[in-house]
Amino acid sequence: MPRHKLYVGAKTVSFYADAEVYRRLKLLLERQGKTVSEELNALMRRRLAELEGSPMPLGVVEYAEIKRQHERIVDEGKRLEAKLAKTKDYDDVKALALELGLDFGNFSNLTEIIPKLLANWQGPVTYVHRFITLLEMGKQAKELERRLSEVRIGVYSSNGRESGQADASACPVQGAESLSEMRENRA
Repeated sequence: MPRHKLYVGAKTVSFYADAEVYRRLKLLLERQGKTVSEELNALMRRRLAELEGSPMPLGVVEYAEIKRQHERIVDEGKRLEAKLAKTKDYDDVKALALELGLDFGNFSNLTEIIPKLLANWQGPVTYVHRFITLLEMGKQAKELERRLSEVRIGVYSSNGRESGQADASACPVQGAESLSEMRENRA
């Protein structure tokens, strides 16, 4: 069986692992569309960089993982927000968060606002916890977006291109001349 392109130059090795930990890890990673090998390779790269005292180089696997995490967190956030929006309590807890001074732009003061939300919320506790989960997802999404921007600026700048210009062959909207044309192509 040919190896996946991520494993070119890889070597098969054996090691001992706790059977239950391995089983649970494999199950959870499968839900994310990942393999144990991908996870272990990323972990070993990070640990090696840490031990060598060098900054972690962002390889293909790590970049793909950041993109995958971002997409997952955004999708989960949209689902949770839609669920919350169906209730009148969503508007109330959102108004309370604004009243308490939550920075919805980048969630920089989330750690100060959460205890205040919990202390001041008068409605069903389930809704405030769901809302807090949504806020935490928003903060994670912002952090992932920051990391993606840094990586993409670095990738496109280091290839001798102006920032923001990529190889057209790598673009899923290749050949589209306008926004309306891209939408037509997608339909």
